[in-house]
Amino acid sequence: MPKEVEQTQAFKQNDWVLVKYDGNSKIYPGTVTAVDGSENFEVSVMELAGKFWKWPMKPDKIYYTKDNVLCLVAPPEPAGRRGQYRFVGVKQLERK
Repeated sequence: MPKEVEQTQAFKQNDWVLVKYDGNSKIYPGTVTAVDGSENFEVSVMELAGKFWKWPMKPDKIYYTKDNVLCLVAPPEPAGRRGQYRFVGVKQLERK
Protein backbone atom coordinates (compact mmCIF):
# COMPACT_ATOMS: atom_id res chain seq x y z
CA MET A 1 0.00 0.00 0.00
CA PRO A 2 1.24 3.50 -0.65
CA LYS A 3 2.46 5.47 2.30
CA GLU A 4 0.03 8.35 2.60
CA VAL A 5 1.73 11.71 2.97
CA GLU A 6 0.50 14.78 4.77
CA GLN A 7 0.48 17.94 2.67
CA THR A 8 3.08 19.47 4.99
CA GLN A 9 5.63 16.72 4.33
CA ALA A 10 8.29 17.57 1.77
CA PHE A 11 9.33 15.11 -0.91
CA LYS A 12 12.97 14.73 -1.80
CA GLN A 13 14.94 13.88 -4.91
CA ASN A 14 14.74 10.19 -5.95
CA ASP A 15 11.50 9.54 -4.01
CA TRP A 16 9.01 7.34 -5.87
CA VAL A 17 5.63 9.09 -5.90
CA LEU A 18 2.19 9.07 -7.49
CA VAL A 19 1.11 12.26 -9.23
CA LYS A 20 -2.21 13.53 -10.53
CA TYR A 21 -1.79 15.16 -13.93
CA ASP A 22 -3.37 18.61 -14.43
CA GLY A 23 -6.34 17.99 -12.17
CA ASN A 24 -7.18 14.98 -14.32
CA SER A 25 -8.33 11.75 -12.73
CA LYS A 26 -5.34 9.93 -14.24
CA ILE A 27 -2.57 9.00 -11.85
CA TYR A 28 1.02 8.31 -12.87
CA PRO A 29 4.02 6.86 -11.00
CA GLY A 30 7.40 8.50 -11.20
CA THR A 31 10.49 9.73 -9.41
CA VAL A 32 11.19 13.17 -8.02
CA THR A 33 14.06 14.57 -10.08
CA ALA A 34 14.23 18.09 -8.61
CA VAL A 35 12.76 20.09 -5.74
CA ASP A 36 11.92 23.79 -6.03
CA GLY A 37 11.34 24.95 -2.47
CA SER A 38 8.64 23.06 -0.60
CA GLU A 39 5.79 23.67 -3.05
CA ASN A 40 7.00 22.36 -6.45
CA PHE A 41 8.51 19.05 -7.44
CA GLU A 42 9.84 17.99 -10.84
CA VAL A 43 8.72 14.41 -11.44
CA SER A 44 9.76 12.10 -14.26
CA VAL A 45 6.69 9.94 -14.86
CA MET A 46 6.22 6.52 -16.42
CA GLU A 47 3.62 5.62 -19.05
CA LEU A 48 1.13 2.79 -19.11
CA ALA A 49 2.09 -0.18 -21.31
CA GLY A 50 -0.78 -2.66 -21.27
CA LYS A 51 -1.20 -3.63 -17.63
CA PHE A 52 2.35 -2.60 -16.69
CA TRP A 53 4.35 0.65 -16.64
CA LYS A 54 7.47 1.66 -18.56
CA TRP A 55 9.72 4.67 -19.01
CA PRO A 56 8.81 6.67 -22.13
CA MET A 57 11.36 6.96 -24.95
CA LYS A 58 11.69 10.70 -24.22
CA PRO A 59 11.69 11.57 -20.49
CA ASP A 60 8.38 13.08 -19.38
CA LYS A 61 9.43 15.54 -16.66
CA ILE A 62 6.96 18.09 -15.37
CA TYR A 63 6.83 20.29 -12.28
CA TYR A 64 3.90 19.40 -10.01
CA THR A 65 2.59 21.39 -7.07
CA LYS A 66 2.51 19.56 -3.76
CA ASP A 67 -1.30 19.25 -4.10
CA ASN A 68 -0.80 17.02 -7.15
CA VAL A 69 1.89 14.81 -5.61
CA LEU A 70 -0.36 12.28 -3.91
CA CYS A 71 1.86 9.93 -1.94
CA LEU A 72 5.11 8.01 -1.68
CA VAL A 73 5.21 4.49 -3.12
CA ALA A 74 7.72 1.67 -3.08
CA PRO A 75 9.90 1.32 -6.20
CA PRO A 76 8.40 -0.94 -8.88
CA GLU A 77 9.39 -4.51 -9.63
CA PRO A 78 10.52 -5.64 -13.10
CA ALA A 79 7.73 -7.34 -15.09
CA GLY A 80 9.50 -9.37 -17.76
CA ARG A 81 12.35 -8.42 -20.06
CA ARG A 82 10.83 -5.54 -22.04
CA GLY A 83 11.61 -2.76 -19.62
CA GLN A 84 8.18 -2.98 -18.03
CA TYR A 85 7.45 -2.66 -14.32
CA ARG A 86 4.65 -3.35 -11.86
CA PHE A 87 3.78 -1.59 -8.62
CA VAL A 88 2.81 -4.24 -6.10
CA GLY A 89 0.06 -3.28 -3.65
CA VAL A 90 -0.63 0.18 -5.11
CA LYS A 91 -4.41 0.20 -5.63
CA GLN A 92 -4.41 3.44 -7.62
CA LEU A 93 -2.31 1.79 -10.35
CA GLU A 94 -4.05 -1.59 -10.58
CA ARG A 95 -5.20 -2.50 -14.08
CA LYS A 96 -7.55 -5.31 -15.00
